Amino acid sequence: MPPDPNSGSPGDDAAADTPPADRRDCPAGNPGQFAAGQPLDAASAGPELAAALADAQKGFGTLSDDALAGFLGACQKIAAWTAGMLLDGIAEFATRRPDDGTPGRAVVHAAAVKKARAALAAGQPADPPGYDEFAPDELMPVLRLSKGAAARQVELAVALRYRLRATHAAMLEGRIDLMRARIIAEATADLSAADAAAVEALVLGRAGRQTYIALGMALGKAVLYVDPKGAMRRRKRAEKRARVERWRETDGTGALCGRNLPPDDTLAADQALTALALELRAAGLDGPLDYLRATALIDQITGRDSRPAAGPDGHDAGEPGTGEPGPQEPGADADEDWDNRDDWPAMDAWLLNQQDLPDPPDPPDPPDPPDPPDHQDPPDQGPGGSPGDEEPGRQDDGPGRQDGDGSGSGGGGTRPPTGPGGPSGSGGRGQKRQPPKRPGKRVAAWINLTIPLATLLKLGDGPGDAGPFGPLDPAAARDLARAAAAHPGTRWCLTVTDQRGRAVAHGCARGPQCWAGLEPRAGPGARDGPAEDSLDTSTVIARFLAGLGITLNPIATTGCAHHDAEPGYTPSRKLRHKIHARTPTCSYWGCRRPAAQCDDDHTTAWQCGGLTCECNLSPLCRRHHRMKQREGWRLEQPRPGVLVWRTPGGRTCTTTPAEYAI
Repeated sequence: MPPDPNSGSPGDDAAADTPPADRRDCPAGNPGQFAAGQPLDAASAGPELAAALADAQKGFGTLSDDALAGFLGACQKIAAWTAGMLLDGIAEFATRRPDDGTPGRAVVHAAAVKKARAALAAGQPADPPGYDEFAPDELMPVLRLSKGAAARQVELAVALRYRLRATHAAMLEGRIDLMRARIIAEATADLSAADAAAVEALVLGRAGRQTYIALGMALGKAVLYVDPKGAMRRRKRAEKRARVERWRETDGTGALCGRNLPPDDTLAADQALTALALELRAAGLDGPLDYLRATALIDQITGRDSRPAAGPDGHDAGEPGTGEPGPQEPGADADEDWDNRDDWPAMDAWLLNQQDLPDPPDPPDPPDPPDPPDHQDPPDQGPGGSPGDEEPGRQDDGPGRQDGDGSGSGGGGTRPPTGPGGPSGSGGRGQKRQPPKRPGKRVAAWINLTIPLATLLKLGDGPGDAGPFGPLDPAAARDLARAAAAHPGTRWCLTVTDQRGRAVAHGCARGPQCWAGLEPRAGPGARDGPAEDSLDTSTVIARFLAGLGITLNPIATTGCAHHDAEPGYTPSRKLRHKIHARTPTCSYWGCRRPAAQCDDDHTTAWQCGGLTCECNLSPLCRRHHRMKQREGWRLEQPRPGVLVWRTPGGRTCTTTPAEYAI
């Protein structure tokens, strides 16, 4: 008898779930029948239950708390039911887009279809036949999903139709929601169809009563039981897919995540980050352990040193009351003080308990600075009153290197102590340290970083845009521009937009342009003339543009006179930049591939008379460039930058030029 994979898993009894045999059809009745033990509380998912929910929603005030809880549970059933129908439809769509593009593949596909049908007719799971690689892309505008999300939906749909039929049936009954079905499918994706069905049988009975974490743990046990020999092979194969992902959080911050890492490396890195965070705390950096761990991660990757610098009075540079900026980007807007200090001990203890580490010690008191000997003169003072020769890693080295306030070079990075909470070595609070110099933050602007000039020069507060990364608040936009200017590969371009935020003109500066100075208004250009504080906004902007030496060229919008048409196939840098300013990503619906990484596609083929011109060019990623050339797909560009796609199914979707934040 197989062991119970759910034993010892949390969340097994999170909620009562009526067995399928006890489910009843939805009766007509008043909303009170959603209460526990009443007919609507045990009704199966379906159109009758959906209609009863719609009626009950009109009279929420008449529902008791018990009946309202039953109403919510019934809504969960209907959500699972509709998701099951959606996935069934997606699976049907995939079967209508067979992977038979060549004679050889057509033979293989026909054999796979025949084998799958025979297995399903016998009540056995089957491996799904292949489907066309662009089937998910065709569904992107229909389902309003990105390319990756559409591909995952299709994969899940065909898995439920062919490999996990009991899970799909449970969805249609309202017992398993979409997330639980996805967890089961992903856990069994690398198993054979027979083994996947065996794992499904072990966990499905209790899956609807478990939390997502508990279900995942039960699946892990079941997979090891069904195919123990393949566990190591699957793990090794998954480790070959190790990667680091980056995305924008909804609050405007960034996220960096390592995926498919070896378990031992993951646990070791996790504990090392905690040790580095404790060292930062011992050195005087403020914040809870989670924040300090994130700071330590960036320090280790970029070579930055976020330990507070020791001032001449023994206090950290940037400590409240010193008048100096804290550990943040020069010129950045000041951060608000922490608003959850009382929660830090509990937060830190929880984090350390996850790693079986002791509670962190209290930060040490700063030692008194040693008095200089009577015969020794004080060290020379550098800019701002900080020691000039005592800390070579913290001097101002010009453009591309920043002051040692914890945001730029500083150098060195943190070093792990002997153990969590152990001695922090050199560089502690109030101690002298001489870390090796490393470059400050330098980011090559391979993306088109779009910032309103008034924001860039700190004359306004309009948002910026970092291409596929997304919108930036004004301070973050200035910080990124400053970091990008320090990289020799960065080039400055200027895009002028209309009132809707669409590009109408574009120009590029020649060669790299350093960000001269640290004040937001001190960008490229000469420093002669009256102080900028005495100039009006238009004069400051004019000086900035004059320093860049940019000549603007109009971008075709409503029509095109072919003034910039070129005789060759490959567009010039000037023409390519105009196209990319108008459409900064791939021109297919929902694709976020940056235009700089795309093909400059002729909508009407060049060999068929299509012009190399603004009205006939658009960026297409290599995947969607190939999709455009696949039989059944058509693409037209009725106006410059407006692309109309026609799918093999006969639907059309239209993409338009980008609208920048204004």
